[in-house]
Amino acid sequence: MTIDKPLQIDSANQQLKNMAFFLETATDELKQLSKMYKDKDLTDETEEIVLKRYKHNVAQADFQYKQAQTRNEQTLKIDMPRKELGAKDALMKATIALTRAKTVAPLTMKQKQLSYAKQKYDENKSAMKLADLEKDLAAMKVTAPIDGVVYHGRCVRGQWSLPTGGTLAPHSSVTGSDVFMTIVKPTELLVRLEIEEKEVAGLKVGQSGKLHATAYPDQKVAVKVTKIATAPISGKFEVRTDLTGDTANLLPGMTGSVRIVTTKKDNAVTVPTSAIFEDEATDTKYVYKTKKSAEPVKVTVKVGMTMGDKTEILEGLTAGDEILTSKPTPGAKS
Repeated sequence: MTIDKPLQIDSANQQLKNMAFFLETATDELKQLSKMYKDKDLTDETEEIVLKRYKHNVAQADFQYKQAQTRNEQTLKIDMPRKELGAKDALMKATIALTRAKTVAPLTMKQKQLSYAKQKYDENKSAMKLADLEKDLAAMKVTAPIDGVVYHGRCVRGQWSLPTGGTLAPHSSVTGSDVFMTIVKPTELLVRLEIEEKEVAGLKVGQSGKLHATAYPDQKVAVKVTKIATAPISGKFEVRTDLTGDTANLLPGMTGSVRIVTTKKDNAVTVPTSAIFEDEATDTKYVYKTKKSAEPVKVTVKVGMTMGDKTEILEGLTAGDEILTSKPTPGAKS
């Protein structure tokens, strides 16, 4: 508005002046030539040629002058107002853009700073995750702590169980708490027993016995009691025994039976357990002792250990005494 507009106006006016000057000089030259050719005695052909050229020049100058007038009027009345309006519009848009930039730029900068901070956080998080994965990868190289036999699953009180899902199928997964593999030493075996409550009293640590493996019934392996549970599990007491004999062919998870002699009396008096009756009123036990040609006599006895269907008699009977295996019928004689 302060430089280009005045310059363009001056340029348009100067262009019009130039065209007017060219028209004026061409007209003057034509007049002078016409006078000159009248004063001098020249041929008509030369006169015609020269005058013809200058007449053309005058006509051309006149045409260019008219063009210059038209362009001058167009420049001053149309082009310049349009340029001025365009400049004002451009200024207004630039002002709006500047105001917007001053408002938006700080927000954009803040947004980019937050985005950068998030990218740094994500990068650090990814680095930590990568470190964890590399650590997990290193931990996936499992080295057996001992030499032995690999069993699937874990052993709980002598019973083997597989991880969740039943079996280790290809492409399946296990959780971090699942024990899916156990390494055992077949040479370091023990036998777990479950005994009834009535068998606990006669069992002591240090007692010896024999293991009869289910798979090898003829193979008898010596065992020794090392631990007896002080509390029952599901009504039975757990007993641990060490194998002190040859354990060839035996593997963890096998079953069998153990026979332990808890008491040995060469002169013990035993009777069928069914022949012993109980007097609930006096909390005593008794049997019916028989005599020839007489009714059976009710004899109070003191019992000891029971093994199977035999019960030991500590007091009340002697070897050779005869008793009834069931209660006698009233009035009956032996």
